[in-house]
Amino acid sequence: MRQLARWRTLEKGIPIGLLSAALCVPYVWRASSTESLRVLQLWALPFVLVILAAVTVAWGGDERPWREQLRLAARFAIPAGLALGLICTVGEDRYTMAYFLDSFPKEPQDVLFALPWVGLFQVLFMVTGAFAFAFRLSRRRTVGLVVVVLLHQGVLVLQPHADLPLEVLALGVLFAGLHGLVLGWSYIAVGFAGPVVVAMVCHLRHLIRILLT
Repeated sequence: MRQLARWRTLEKGIPIGLLSAALCVPYVWRASSTESLRVLQLWALPFVLVILAAVTVAWGGDERPWREQLRLAARFAIPAGLALGLICTVGEDRYTMAYFLDSFPKEPQDVLFALPWVGLFQVLFMVTGAFAFAFRLSRRRTVGLVVVVLLHQGVLVLQPHADLPLEVLALGVLFAGLHGLVLGWSYIAVGFAGPVVVAMVCHLRHLIRILLT
């Protein structure tokens, strides 16, 4: 726990968390169903993201400077995001869209407003934060990667699926695991910038789908 209170952790974690929260505000403002829920989410967002960012910095085991991360992201994360987006478009979206229609963006602005949420909040929560906790306990990157994969699959499985055919659910779980695997690998290979770039590039496939239909 002492690592969380170190100056290096606070110096990097607080700006990352606050900037991520600020960028996610427009999405939360649009997506919240009620005024009370919106206020609650907006108040909680900075605290949650600062904590997740601090955990990532303190326990994630990544020491690469930002310039190196950006260089590695351009080399590995962008191609990985494009490949994942293509695979999901061909192998997942065409079969699951009819059952998860509400979760698919319908307008270009929906895609753009969701980019920070997908690339920052979800990455901090479901990739770097989860990986950091697992790595802290096990000191093994493989364990962290497995936890990220299982978390992605578990989030999907725990959602209500009363009318969902078993084969569609199985396909969704398979691709959720693939998402987790690619995002977790990109974090190990690149650093924090890796899963952020992969998630955003992959999410942009929805913009292409909207513009082409």
